[in-house]
Amino acid sequence: MDPDAYDLAVGMATVGILSGVIIGIILINWGVRRDKTKIISNVKGMSAMKKAGIVEEEDRNSGSEKTLTFHFAIVGLAICIGYLLLEGITWLEAALFGSDFMTYVPLFPLAMFGGLAVQFFVDKYDKHRLVDRQMITSIQGFALDILIISAIATVSLAVLGEYLVPFLLLALFGILWNVFGFFVFGPRMLPDYWLERAVGDFGQSTGVTATGLMLIRVADPETESPALEGFGYKQFVFEPFLGGGLVTALSAPFIFQFGPIPFLIFASAMLLIGLLVGLLYFGRKKTE
Repeated sequence: MDPDAYDLAVGMATVGILSGVIIGIILINWGVRRDKTKIISNVKGMSAMKKAGIVEEEDRNSGSEKTLTFHFAIVGLAICIGYLLLEGITWLEAALFGSDFMTYVPLFPLAMFGGLAVQFFVDKYDKHRLVDRQMITSIQGFALDILIISAIATVSLAVLGEYLVPFLLLALFGILWNVFGFFVFGPRMLPDYWLERAVGDFGQSTGVTATGLMLIRVADPETESPALEGFGYKQFVFEPFLGGGLVTALSAPFIFQFGPIPFLIFASAMLLIGLLVGLLYFGRKKTE
């Protein structure tokens, strides 16, 4: 891989993560002020600390740090299961077909299946509620912070400066497209709780899945809407192919093999199908 391309890709990912978090929070605040949210509504009755995102002192769990290692181990177990799945599939593909397509697939989508296996086990056997959802969410936020810092630290400013104009054009178009989708497609495609759902998709589209999860937690702190559950179920269809899945991993080899124009036509056709299904099928199920 061209080292310049790597730096540009990391730089674009950094812009996406930062814009997803910052613009996502702005969109949630806009939705609250315009009465577009169904969960967060009575902000006048909130304390100043709660408005600032600070947990009240009496609601803080002082003993939660004692289980930090245990919860890190739970997350690590999910990643380990995903790694074993990826290694097994890669070995099976090489043994049966002699190809190496699965070597281009990142660990993340398989780790999600590992998380599903861990979640199933916890739901069935964790009778004493040892696994704390809030602690897992805190680890998620910590991992996102590390991801952002690491991405920024590895970006070559010299390369970004050399390709500054195309870099800014791509970043600006990507941000504007996602904001456009939030305001135009969100209320027309999503049948209920459209803002709580759409802000998660916005965060994932601009950044990563963790960004979408974080924004949903901000818009729906107590998980009162189906946004978080729907977002989670969507990943089992979305992630194996896009967002780091097969299509994402194989896009570069396909473009190299068939050329950019055929792949652009394929991507445009998939986009059109998605828009039509969302607007004409799911959009007609609106309950509001």
